[in-house]
Amino acid sequence: MWKCVARLIFLLILAVTVLPAQETGKQLLNEQEVYQLIKKQKKAPEVIEKTLRARGVDFDLSEDMEKKMRKAGATDEILQAIWSTGPTVRNFKGNEFSSATGAPLSVTYKEAMGYDTLAKEPDLDTKIRMAMEFADRFPKSELLSYVFTQAADAFEKKGDYPNAMKTGQRSLELDPDNTYSLLIVATSLSEPSMVRSAEDSTKTLLEAKTDAERVLDLLPKLPARKDETPEQLEARRDGIAAGAHAALGAVAMQQDDLNQAITEFNQAISLSKSPNPSLYFRLGEVYSNAGKKQEAIQAYTKAAELGKGTVIETYAKQSIQELQQK
Repeated sequence: MWKCVARLIFLLILAVTVLPAQETGKQLLNEQEVYQLIKKQKKAPEVIEKTLRARGVDFDLSEDMEKKMRKAGATDEILQAIWSTGPTVRNFKGNEFSSATGAPLSVTYKEAMGYDTLAKEPDLDTKIRMAMEFADRFPKSELLSYVFTQAADAFEKKGDYPNAMKTGQRSLELDPDNTYSLLIVATSLSEPSMVRSAEDSTKTLLEAKTDAERVLDLLPKLPARKDETPEQLEARRDGIAAGAHAALGAVAMQQDDLNQAITEFNQAISLSKSPNPSLYFRLGEVYSNAGKKQEAIQAYTKAAELGKGTVIETYAKQSIQELQQK
């Protein structure tokens, strides 16, 4: 289940500085050669590390391979050297891991593999549990802010907005410019259920607005992922911006600033490659509250089309019927 190099979904890439082995002019070590090197030199780990970094290896470290190398006598430092001189890390041009604003991060191979496993976990409850286990095991990891992002995202997908907000805020304590966590917190705080249950709804909406605006400010700094084209990076930034505008629209809607809400929801829709039907539904609500009957019907109709077979289709059709009877 593990792979040697984490890929950021998020989100997320870590700095590994190694000279490409081909530049040394020496042949890369294969798995068996490394195994034998460790067995013969296990009493001199510094010799093993020096050899690995000078020669490089022609394979990527896997979980099974890690067990094999440990059996031969490999230490954590030796395994780190194997991982960092493997082809995936060695051939990547640039930072292997960086923050959401492009600052290089430093990570161990165990943290990288743990993050990779966490990021790929499809079950939301398991992902949350794994994130908390990572935090317990690596409390000083530079990836920890992004580990909490993964957990916050899972809570948000479950509709657990209070925990999405709390976990997102834990992430932001470690990296205040974590764009992904800022968006999750803004989205969660702008949910009507969160605003209704808040002791100070004005403060809640202000924080949601501040975080969403911060997302838009930070977007130009969002770095490209490994092998991401400029067009793909632009599309990813547009998707994040769409989320921020949707949060701003929800804030404006609950502040009864209907014109601003219409502008924000339309902006979110225009930036979305595949708009969520909930955007059109909320836009329909705002148009309806603003007394713009035809625009509201058009928005609800689109929500029903995109949300076919879901509860949004049902509510959208009910809203259309109610408007037509007025």
